[in-house]
Amino acid sequence: MTDGTTASATSDPASFTGVRTCWDTITAWFAQVSEIPHHTEEFTHRYGAFDEAAEITAFTSALSSVRQVAARMSGPADLKNHIVHDGNYLLGKRSPKETFGALVWFAGQVGSAAGAMLDTLDHLPALVDGTTPAERITQVREILVGQGGLTATAAKITGEGPALRAQVQQDRADLFAQVQALESTKLINEANQTIGELTAVNRDLQQRLASGKGGGLLPQKKLTPAEKQEITSKISHNQEIIQHKQRFTADLRDFFIAADRVVPALLEVERRVREIEHAFNSVSATFGMVTELGPDSMLADPAKVRTAIGYPEWPKRWQALKANAEQFVQASMATSDP
Repeated sequence: MTDGTTASATSDPASFTGVRTCWDTITAWFAQVSEIPHHTEEFTHRYGAFDEAAEITAFTSALSSVRQVAARMSGPADLKNHIVHDGNYLLGKRSPKETFGALVWFAGQVGSAAGAMLDTLDHLPALVDGTTPAERITQVREILVGQGGLTATAAKITGEGPALRAQVQQDRADLFAQVQALESTKLINEANQTIGELTAVNRDLQQRLASGKGGGLLPQKKLTPAEKQEITSKISHNQEIIQHKQRFTADLRDFFIAADRVVPALLEVERRVREIEHAFNSVSATFGMVTELGPDSMLADPAKVRTAIGYPEWPKRWQALKANAEQFVQASMATSDP
């Protein structure tokens, strides 16, 4: 590195843009899941019997598992409740155990770290006040890469990111397994088949009632009052079954389409966290390169140090990351994406 060269920390840092939208996609599906009975007795009461009881057991078991993951992940509504009961929920040194709470806590840490770096570098000329070049060089190195310096600040973020990603990855793996289990069900096909078959049967029975004559081997024989009552009862029974199955298909309308959006949404969340880790790793590498390779004439001059780091573009981009992280934290307690 020579005097006046600019290090590579000027690439655009990552952001939390779209993360709340991803979470809304996930929680919208969780809301659908919560509307479907996950106990066998409640399921059959709402949707009627199916040919294979094992299919009902497998389906309701998967629903129960999704509910458990949903509780573990939480969302904006749960976040509000946690904060109401514990004002320090997002202020602790460790992240909350719920995935969404951990994500918002991480965003708060990112905003604080970005702000600390911006503030330090903005005031670097005032902080580096040594009277000799050697003193100023020592101060610059201490501020950038010393214990408690900016690389240490960045390391806090890069240290938290992998744990958060691992948490999201576990949620994704668990949900992927349950989505696969739900989508393998034969229940929806059976429900549609039952609706079609019984609708056709009822149509024929209604025609017999309208004509007042029998069917089958004696099509011209007039129906007796008892036969009419029996046909009416069959139609009513079949219609009840049809209504149960129609309720099932209605409850599952767009259910699997929404389910298929969950895993990609979590992959996007992982990607955003990874990009933020990369941004802080990159800036640490830049600070290290500046202090290790920079000539003494540059290191003794805070203005030249800032130029080497990437001023004037660097603060603009990291200010954007700081604002974005803070906006995400605030929006996470609202009902729509920022």
